[in-house]
Amino acid sequence: MFVKKFVPYNNILLLLPIAVITAILLSGFMSEKVYAGNIGQSPINMIKLLDYTIQTQQSFDINNLHISSPMNGKTVKVLADSYNLSRLNIYIPVLANYPETTTDTITFVACNESDICFNNEQWIGNVFSDTILIPGQTHINLRPYISGSVSSQNLSIYGLINAKNKQTEPYIVFSYTYTNNPSETIQVQLEEVSSSVDTDSNGLPDNMNSVLLSGEFWAANQWVNSALRNVYIQNIDVTGDTTKVVPLSSVEIEVPTLGKLKETGILPAQTEFACLMTILSDDISAQIDTVTQNPVEKDLSSWMEEAMSKAPGNANQEIGFIGIYLLYKDEQGHNHILSLPESSSIKVNIQGLSKPDWVKIKPFSFPSTVTENDLTNDPEKESKWTEILSTTNTQGITFNIQESGIIALYNLGLNITSVTPNQIPQGIETPLTLQGIIPVNTAKSITQASELYEIRIDGKVASFRDGSSNNSNMAITAYNGSNENRMFVTAPAISTTGNVDLEIIDKTVNGLSFLFPDAISVLGVFHITAEIERGPNAQSQEAAIVINPVKNPSLPEDGMFFDGDTVTLSVQNIDEEDQFDGWYSEDGTLFSRLTELIIRVKENLNLKARILRRQYTLSITIDPPDTGTVILNPPGETFAPGTEVELTAEPAPGFQFKNWLLPKNKTSTVNPLKFTLDENSSITAVFETGPPEFSGIARLANGNFETDDIGKERLVVWAFGGLVWRINGYNLEKDTTLQLVDAKTGNDIGSPFTGINIAEDGTYLDFIIPPYPLYSDTMPSYVDVDIKTGTYTVPAFRYYHYLKDNFNIYTTAFVTDLSKAESISIFIDGAAQGSIQFPVTGESGNKTYGLVRVIQILNNPTPSAAASLLGNTLIHGGNYGSPIEGTYEVAYYLYQEDTSTDTDPQEVGTAVYSSAKDAQKKPLFTQPVSPYNLDGTANNVPTIKITLPTNGLDYNYFRGGITVFGQSSEYNYISNQVVPKQRTAYQSQILATDIDPAMTENSIGSTKKITIRAYSLNGFGIRTQSLLPFDVSSLVRIPTDNGVMLVKTAGNEDVVITSPRGGLAYVDRIELLNLDAGIDEVVRPKSIAGQTEGLLSFKTPKVEKTGTVDILIYLSSQPTVPAVILDNTLMYYRNPVVLDNWVLIPVGMLLTTLGFVAGGNSGGGGPCFIATAAYGTPMAEEIDILRQFRDQYLLTNAIGTAFVDLYYNMSPPLANWIAHHPLFAFLTRCLLTPIVWMSKLAIYYPMVFHLLFFISGTGAILYYRKKKQRT
Repeated sequence: MFVKKFVPYNNILLLLPIAVITAILLSGFMSEKVYAGNIGQSPINMIKLLDYTIQTQQSFDINNLHISSPMNGKTVKVLADSYNLSRLNIYIPVLANYPETTTDTITFVACNESDICFNNEQWIGNVFSDTILIPGQTHINLRPYISGSVSSQNLSIYGLINAKNKQTEPYIVFSYTYTNNPSETIQVQLEEVSSSVDTDSNGLPDNMNSVLLSGEFWAANQWVNSALRNVYIQNIDVTGDTTKVVPLSSVEIEVPTLGKLKETGILPAQTEFACLMTILSDDISAQIDTVTQNPVEKDLSSWMEEAMSKAPGNANQEIGFIGIYLLYKDEQGHNHILSLPESSSIKVNIQGLSKPDWVKIKPFSFPSTVTENDLTNDPEKESKWTEILSTTNTQGITFNIQESGIIALYNLGLNITSVTPNQIPQGIETPLTLQGIIPVNTAKSITQASELYEIRIDGKVASFRDGSSNNSNMAITAYNGSNENRMFVTAPAISTTGNVDLEIIDKTVNGLSFLFPDAISVLGVFHITAEIERGPNAQSQEAAIVINPVKNPSLPEDGMFFDGDTVTLSVQNIDEEDQFDGWYSEDGTLFSRLTELIIRVKENLNLKARILRRQYTLSITIDPPDTGTVILNPPGETFAPGTEVELTAEPAPGFQFKNWLLPKNKTSTVNPLKFTLDENSSITAVFETGPPEFSGIARLANGNFETDDIGKERLVVWAFGGLVWRINGYNLEKDTTLQLVDAKTGNDIGSPFTGINIAEDGTYLDFIIPPYPLYSDTMPSYVDVDIKTGTYTVPAFRYYHYLKDNFNIYTTAFVTDLSKAESISIFIDGAAQGSIQFPVTGESGNKTYGLVRVIQILNNPTPSAAASLLGNTLIHGGNYGSPIEGTYEVAYYLYQEDTSTDTDPQEVGTAVYSSAKDAQKKPLFTQPVSPYNLDGTANNVPTIKITLPTNGLDYNYFRGGITVFGQSSEYNYISNQVVPKQRTAYQSQILATDIDPAMTENSIGSTKKITIRAYSLNGFGIRTQSLLPFDVSSLVRIPTDNGVMLVKTAGNEDVVITSPRGGLAYVDRIELLNLDAGIDEVVRPKSIAGQTEGLLSFKTPKVEKTGTVDILIYLSSQPTVPAVILDNTLMYYRNPVVLDNWVLIPVGMLLTTLGFVAGGNSGGGGPCFIATAAYGTPMAEEIDILRQFRDQYLLTNAIGTAFVDLYYNMSPPLANWIAHHPLFAFLTRCLLTPIVWMSKLAIYYPMVFHLLFFISGTGAILYYRKKKQRT
């Protein structure tokens, strides 16, 4: 924006003296003159120039300034015969363009060729614009150059930079810093034309098309219809999208150019002429020439009267009336009015309007049109003033129009400055006086006022009233232009309270509304009354009540006040023998005891000023505070002289009455105490701490309470007790002794016990609920027990022995000693229908507490329907079989006192006992055991026996095999929550002796009970159609002495199978299978079903084939799926060999040294001991080759069979030694390699093997003979 500085800023002070001296020398001695660049301009004073340069940090660059105007190079045509040239203003828009915002100013000036505008660095003349900041825009009035003669002149418009006015008479004189380059001045041709172009003298040229060439401007004024009309016509065929017309200094009109109208399709492309016509007048009569009202002309005065009668207010005199018409010429040369679409408009901006704050200025339009060279009304549109949407701000009013017509600004409004009163009562009509500026020049009656205005308060219509003092029917006083006038109305009854709006509607201006928000406050109205109320024996006949003020001045009746008013009530003239007792409401509520009452009105009040005969005050004090109360009879605080008052001291819980402290230092221990008042007195009741006192068992969140027969609530506990609880009371001590008491007989039961924790203030005592002292198997379902200490007895517990809960679970609580065998009854439906017996364990005297929970399986049970309630959620489905309807599932839980806990008091509501544990600190009976030895005989292991009714279950169920499964879970006996802990595990099968009556081969019909044998876990259920779990079936074996589980047979021999975990009580059949050898035999067991589950025997059938078979065992519960598979366990051979034959023994010993090939058996897998040890796995390919060789070449003859038998008896120790020595395992594999290749050749290429065997044998014989011959 600015040129480079002459000197650096930080050196200005240093160079200032040098610059001043240099400037003086230059101005005094230099003969050359420096010009500003304008022709005829005086040289610039160098001192001033240097001073300007030094004082400003930034310099204005004149070369970057460009001035312009839409009239540059255009002609302004003025009608020389205009009516009054002095009122014909010609405003030319001018613009100063600069690339940046500056603090410099510009003033536009104009001069013609004959003027000498520049003289000695000054400009002298009288044609100039406003001074504006650069960049900016303004306008310049060329009216002073109009001479009134038919002539032409060229005008130049310059821009003066930072010009200053020096004097105002007789010419305007400016001094300045710069002026623009003369080559860039704005050139305007001012041409005055004769009246021959306006023959009808209406200010409009007869032929606008010929008078106004491209971009030219027309100006004229004429006296029309008794008023002056100014006419301005702008040819809009100029460059750009819009152009500006300034008919008044305060009015700018921006209109689309002809090119823009054609570009947007508003006008046809062939349109050659368009212009904007602006008509200015102070009177609306000058806005038209004739009036047309089809089918005949209408009188002009009638049109004017109609137009002004519809005026929305007083026309703004600063602007007057403005006619705006956008015209274009069609192809036939006729002019037409152009209406613009919504996408385009004529923008009007009016500035510099002055008005009072309460006046609204709104633009309105009235329809009019142009017919060739005449202005007339528009008969096709309704004759009314239509408001134009506008925007008003500090700069003025801006609005857009699309239609041609007459524009006027109307001053609308009236102003109300005060409303008296401005507070009105709710629901009551109230007279109001509105004061302000109400534009009526004469006083108006009620009728006249109603025709002019409508008054609304909170939306309801108010009525006018006579406000005169002499009943002269005056509703509005006259406004004389200076003082405010008044309007008299009656406000309607308003039903709501709060601030409401005042609205005045001007009926004469199309219902124009003037709103005064929150002008009036509607307040609630309340009545305040009071009266004297005299008590017994009271005198004070002259007593009176004074209410000040008596009412609100705005309300009609005494005692009426607005919401929020302040009222003072006082009582006067009370006799000395009487006293004022207080102000009371109708319902007896005491307001105050002061004789003067100040209230803020909020409601209707009817107060009574109570006067009593003088009384005495009795003050009561409690010592210590809050340790008791004192009841007075009669009650009250003041009493008549001589009144006897009875005082009763009632101690608070935990305290007792000690004595009274009476007036005059007297004391008394009498309670109740009678005291006679003869003066104001103060008495103190003294209390002290009382003896220990029980108030009852605490009701904690996790407590389960039941109500006994007499309505007392009792805490439900199991017979073994075992939880920490709390008893509430007062003054309790830790060594307070507690005693259980039979609730029915009142007799003490058990031994006394003490608490474990006590509150610091003695308000509660925590203790451990002991077991029911009289527990036995004959104990009823429950027993109610109280607790007592000293003289206090409170309802305490309901000890339950057994019960049936909402889930149909039968629970039995018990106490036992696991050091001896005890049978514990299980109660079902209130009777002992089952039992549980634990194995002997632990030491004598170590009490164990427990719960047995039983649930019956009913209604087509799903596998886990009942089990989930006992925690046995995994005893279901699949290998575990199906539950049996009508039978029971059972779970037991054992608890012992946890002696490992610290000595800190346990938390209230928690259990004392934890799960019973063995010596290794593991829960009892959780370790799996094997009830049978490896030989099938019974093993003496701890067994839990649970006897339950079968509900008539048929013997046939048991012949199919019923299995017992178990699972581990934990049970919180306080919160009644079960948590499963361990997956399902096999326990046992129900044997014949486990059934009551015991099952025989001939048993038929129903059973009574069964006994479940369990070895671990604590939740059990019986299932049919179950399979043996892998951990059971994997232990099934054929017992042998040498550890080799392989039996040789040629048939008709006994075989014994054992199961350490059981599961073989009900075997359906045994299958001997080797499909490769063609062996598939089925046999029945010899052992009796149901006698034992650890031992099974059968006799092998005779077969005519050789091979090792698998033994498949099928249970009666699942006859289609083998429960046990013993792979390669039984060896069949056709030619048995007696191993003690003296001939075969040395041969067998010799073959044993090469016995690696003896391992394996047909069908895969077998006791190939040495080869397995060498290769590390029985699955090696080499071992499989050796097995096939054995089956094809050894077991098919007596000698090979003998060799294999000898190998099986002698090789296990050698194989075990090889398996533990990797080096010998490697050497063994090396030794086996040629044997494996030989075996593979014998299997896959027998002919080649036989040939090689023959060649090798023949070679060996020949070699032997040859060697023999040599020796």
